[in-house]
Amino acid sequence: MDFIIKLSDNISDFNGYVEVMQLSRRFDGTEEKLADMVKVNERMVNGHYKMTLEQLMTVISESGVTESISTPNLPQHCIKHVWSNRAENQQVVYVEIPKNRWDITYHNQQFENVGFPRMVFKYIVAGAEVTLSHVFAIKETGFIKDDTPLFVFPFSNVNSDGSVCMGGNKLPNINSLVQISTFHSVFFAAPFGNDYGAKTTTGKQLRELFTLLSNNDFEDNWLMPAKIKFEDL
Repeated sequence: MDFIIKLSDNISDFNGYVEVMQLSRRFDGTEEKLADMVKVNERMVNGHYKMTLEQLMTVISESGVTESISTPNLPQHCIKHVWSNRAENQQVVYVEIPKNRWDITYHNQQFENVGFPRMVFKYIVAGAEVTLSHVFAIKETGFIKDDTPLFVFPFSNVNSDGSVCMGGNKLPNINSLVQISTFHSVFFAAPFGNDYGAKTTTGKQLRELFTLLSNNDFEDNWLMPAKIKFEDL
């Protein structure tokens, strides 16, 4: 069974109607080119319809063969997963890091229970290799959505555009994305240096910030807008 659809090459109204003609197979069993089909030779017209272009697209999409593609097992607090190249096993994983306090090292000095803001970590996965690509801070306490505004990571090791510099520290290879659940600990364990510096509304330097935030929660009003939303990351 075949369909002939009459469409204008100048569509000004997507709610307008298009004509669809449904034809039986040729009685003689032969095939013909599309250009010959409009002659309606050796055929019976089974139906002549009018429908909107939107209705037509719905019919076409629902008639196609679909394949369910499940995500792999995802790490804890994963908020988004993207197959960037399924054939090459390349993926992007976005993980939320709740607002918390972390033990960190600034040069050779230890600081305990330093307050950090809520964050989003963007990981690039290529086969077994994982790279921490970007880190941004978040002020809001609700669900992270496409329109959630992002803020600049307030300390060093991360540029204002969110790109991460971990020096010679490398994330371990993985067998499963679930292993990424703990990879933020590698980021916090890496020594904080002066690369990219402090980035807060206070104007304070890193050592002063770490001293002030030791055993204290991070003040969200210190965050500087990154001028992008989560959907842009």
